[in-house]
Amino acid sequence: MSLLMLIMTKMMTGVMSVLENNPQQVVLIAPPTSRRVTAFQNSLQQINWPPAKVIGYNHIIEFPDLLKETIAEGDVVRIETSGECCTTDRFLLQLARQNDPYKFDADIADLQLEQGEIIPSNHWYAGLQSFFASLQKQLAQAAKHFCTIDFNEGLQLFDKRQTAKVWQQKGLAIPKQITEPIVSFEQLLAVLKQQGLNRVFIKLAHGSGASGAIALAISKTNMQAITTIEMADTKQGLRFYNSSKLIRYNDWQTTAMIIDKLVQWHDLQIEAWIPKANYQGKVFDIRVVVINGQAKHTLIRLGKQAITNLHLGNGRGDLEQIKNYLGNSWQLVPELAEQAMHCFPNSLYAGVDILVSQNNKKPYLLEANTFGDFHPNTYYQGLDTYQAELLALLTRHKIGTNND
Repeated sequence: MSLLMLIMTKMMTGVMSVLENNPQQVVLIAPPTSRRVTAFQNSLQQINWPPAKVIGYNHIIEFPDLLKETIAEGDVVRIETSGECCTTDRFLLQLARQNDPYKFDADIADLQLEQGEIIPSNHWYAGLQSFFASLQKQLAQAAKHFCTIDFNEGLQLFDKRQTAKVWQQKGLAIPKQITEPIVSFEQLLAVLKQQGLNRVFIKLAHGSGASGAIALAISKTNMQAITTIEMADTKQGLRFYNSSKLIRYNDWQTTAMIIDKLVQWHDLQIEAWIPKANYQGKVFDIRVVVINGQAKHTLIRLGKQAITNLHLGNGRGDLEQIKNYLGNSWQLVPELAEQAMHCFPNSLYAGVDILVSQNNKKPYLLEANTFGDFHPNTYYQGLDTYQAELLALLTRHKIGTNND
């Protein structure tokens, strides 16, 4: 065994022992059947921590004293995404409606979320805001604890427009943004012409997992929209569904119909489409999980088309190969990810997405995900993302012993 491997093994053993020697009780607020809950419980078991106490979103609202009764002094409180649980997403939509029934008037019962229908993201975000407000109020009444999320920054990160604005103000590299609110396809075309853009990425400002994403390219005579949106004409009207495969539309009428309907239920983030660097015939982007201000777990997402999310049939790339391919430019990637999260200093972690330009290998920030840490079988110094976050929490708050 080489000296470097010996040193690495000793480091890994050391950080693992810190976790094993300082077990804490975690209260996990999440959809109980989520695969993320299962993964987190497995991580806790590996470091000899007790199983997390899991509380569903709806129980927080239904039982106002539940957290006060559940949380003991020194407990760790973790909040997990509502994603992948249609019941929880409907619950958040209902919260939005209760607070503003005139503004949020979608027929929640009619939504076919189980079949992949795209959730009205503005409604969902309003529900998340309401839920976070209730959660903060309850946590303030509970025993002293350590929370893995900063609610204000978490909401900022769930708005891609706000996130991009913060990064731009700090002088960080991001694609050119269209900041004017878009209300129709006709207006979008006029704004693109005014700004000299013919290739843009369109995203749901409060979306995730490439839901509703469109890579749009236009010319004087032709257009192409590559998207995750699958359309269905039903008795209730046109419905949009999340597709597991990218779909290509080449006619103006269909694209106009998509955009015009999309803006009814979703705020949009629209940015210049910067061609991604390619490696061995596939384009790639990079997810960096930044924990306590440090770039750690890193994934390469490879695809044949512009949208590279893994659930769309794309694959993981080899990190070392990409590092070698980028050469000296690689170091700019983790540096940029760390700079991005320095703008949100109270956030313990987030997943930061970065593209590298094909033209000059310059990295650009795309977005950050508050819950962007679900990456099974991805390790940094022997720890998965959850374990690394717990170690950072112990270190940040000087919890237990031998954690410096």
